Amino acid sequence: MFRLVDWMTVTIYRAGWAPTAVFLIFLAWVQGISVFALVPYSDIPMHFLGGVAIAYFWHTASIVGSERGLLGVWHPTTHGLLVFGWTTVAAIVWEFAEFTLDRLTGSQLQGGGEWGALADTFKDVLLGMAGSGCWVLFVSLLGRKVSSPSSGQQNIEQGGGVPA
Repeated sequence: MFRLVDWMTVTIYRAGWAPTAVFLIFLAWVQGISVFALVPYSDIPMHFLGGVAIAYFWHTASIVGSERGLLGVWHPTTHGLLVFGWTTVAAIVWEFAEFTLDRLTGSQLQGGGEWGALADTFKDVLLGMAGSGCWVLFVSLLGRKVSSPSSGQQNIEQGGGVPA
């Protein structure tokens, strides 16, 4: 149980800032200055950046999980698939949250009309996936190697953050 808590704590400490920053910008845009109402397509960069931020978070979680022995040995292919898959799930969960808020509060986070909302939802998920894909591609092209403190001399790919 302690290893799981340690994994979550270290991951949030290292990478929690990225999705939190995107979420705070989202709140400011929706509640504060209503950018989405003034500029209808301004949610496009937000969903893309959200995908990048969540991918960075899951990228860090995957590395920390390998360092802590909760996940298998780090491998670039499985790492990329995990990051992309987890980010896609996060994008879908986000869209469910938007749907629920629209139904409970009458907000228009998913656009107007049933078909407009459906198209907006698909676009938002695809943008999150595109952001994730760009992050995974960036990390694979960057290819920095950093020694993992828990595995002695074994090297792992690290696209962000500092090993614990």
